[in-house]
Amino acid sequence: MSDQFEFNELIKSLNVTPDEEAKQKAKALFLQKAEEAEQTQTAEHKKTGSVFRKNRRSLFNFAAGMAAMLILTVGILTAYDPSFLTGSVSGGGDIVQYRMFPAGTETPVLDTAQKYSGELSVFHIPGADEDINSQFIKSDGAAFAEGFAYYVTQFGSKADTGKVENTVTKGKVLYVPVNRSDYKADYGNAVCCGEIVLLKASDKVLQKHGYLPCKGQTLNAKDYPVLAGILAPGAEQFTLPDLSGQSPVEGAVWCIAAEGDYPYTRPAGN
Repeated sequence: MSDQFEFNELIKSLNVTPDEEAKQKAKALFLQKAEEAEQTQTAEHKKTGSVFRKNRRSLFNFAAGMAAMLILTVGILTAYDPSFLTGSVSGGGDIVQYRMFPAGTETPVLDTAQKYSGELSVFHIPGADEDINSQFIKSDGAAFAEGFAYYVTQFGSKADTGKVENTVTKGKVLYVPVNRSDYKADYGNAVCCGEIVLLKASDKVLQKHGYLPCKGQTLNAKDYPVLAGILAPGAEQFTLPDLSGQSPVEGAVWCIAAEGDYPYTRPAGN
């Protein structure tokens, strides 16, 4: 497999909308470096016909080609994600989600983002229970946090069962880890806006995917209008629950989804 083929495959795998202006600038830089390399080669050719000159020219051509490829790569990566030039792109974009099931059940093998029958979710219900989608039913037992409660998926996907590593059982809940990047591409993100989920990822990755760690912070409603409509309808500000230090899994944090599907039958937004 050639380097050119691998580079082309890499570019194809970037599933985002490029900035055409940035791509054109990168192309212009590439052509400029290629022309400079050709001019230098011509000048060297006039100086001497020795074997040393030939080897030196080959080495220079290789270095110039690599430099041009680097410029093109940086230009394209910048077009896809301008933060590339600032060094803020973090390695690995994986998010491990610990999905919840009643303790004592057979360990489900989860391979999609869809809700599974019997799965536990944590929602904030602003009104009567009938406001929630009929897919979910409120679970008996203590509330999860102020204004939040466990809900059981009564109509969902049926999971296979098997051996899953790194599961955690705390109290009445079984936590099953899944890597969200491994989900099948034909399934959407089933996390609902306003849902509290247990995640393990870097702060940058969490922010990029619309998850806010629950640390009791106060936010402006205009920055998160749909989430504010769930937690504090009509208010200019709203406060997230403080779940710091309450994670049952080391390294994971409770987050609230600021994006995603809306779980209610009478949504205040999309």
